[in-house]
Amino acid sequence: MRTKEERIAQLQGRLEKVKKNLALPVLLLPPGRYSFRVELARMKKDDQRGYDYVYVQLMNVDGMKTSDRFPITDEWVWKLRAFIGAVGCSAENFTPENLVGRTAELVISKQKNGAGYHYEAAK
Repeated sequence: MRTKEERIAQLQGRLEKVKKNLALPVLLLPPGRYSFRVELARMKKDDQRGYDYVYVQLMNVDGMKTSDRFPITDEWVWKLRAFIGAVGCSAENFTPENLVGRTAELVISKQKNGAGYHYEAAK
């Protein structure tokens, strides 16, 4: 078992590696429709939460990047199903690699409890 000092040193090392990314500004998109293209999609594992998920990186027409994750759990599979449908992919031919290059729209709406969002097929 590691000592407290070793755990702190390990955490400081990990923070140093991501320091430049922590300084980047966070921009929240206002309500509206945003056309996007899937730039990157891959399977990842969240060891802390104990599930696999599909990670996607999206780029809109202005060159702004955003990302989303779709947990592969009974409670959240609807979110992935809605996304792959919006980009024109079927469950039968779905792989993360098949998402790259596909387009759709991200719709952000103002709701009572904050902002909500969903994906729709491009019009």
